Amino acid sequence: MKILIINGSPRRNGKIQQMMAYAESVGGEDAELVNLYNLNISPCRACMQCREKGACILPQDDAHVLAEKINQADLLIIGSPTHWGNMSSALKTMFDRMVCLFMGESRIGIPIPKQKGKKAIIVVTCTTPYPFNIFFGQSRGAVRAIREVLKTAGYSVRSIEIPGTKNMERLPEKYLKRLRRQM
Repeated sequence: MKILIINGSPRRNGKIQQMMAYAESVGGEDAELVNLYNLNISPCRACMQCREKGACILPQDDAHVLAEKINQADLLIIGSPTHWGNMSSALKTMFDRMVCLFMGESRIGIPIPKQKGKKAIIVVTCTTPYPFNIFFGQSRGAVRAIREVLKTAGYSVRSIEIPGTKNMERLPEKYLKRLRRQM
């Protein structure tokens, strides 16, 4: 099973990076870790031509290479810190550029999933402690936004929320175990 792990966090040694590195070690030689903040991905221009042509028409950049890796993966693991109750900006930019990879459209505009039958795991972190991360829509907001994209694409999605990271010295073992079980 080919596993693609996408780190959507700008922090080099943060909790998301730790979780994604752990996923890579568990996945072994079948796993590849990509750090979005190391890539050159231009923002989407909303020209809508990708829907007609089946591929992004912007000049070649890392989004084109990453789209091919996503398309070949059986399992997608995506990590993001919570930014204002949503995913990181790099992850949002990536998703915007992947519209034609994730979905087609019927002639009346109904989304058609293009990654049907594949699995995805979402991992989000949040500095807001439990249960306030839920009450204030922080980590749940990030999960909801990422899940919306992946469900539209046809993925079967699971998620892991890690609240209260502001004062967390070490990543609790329970989250590593949960990730391993879901893989």
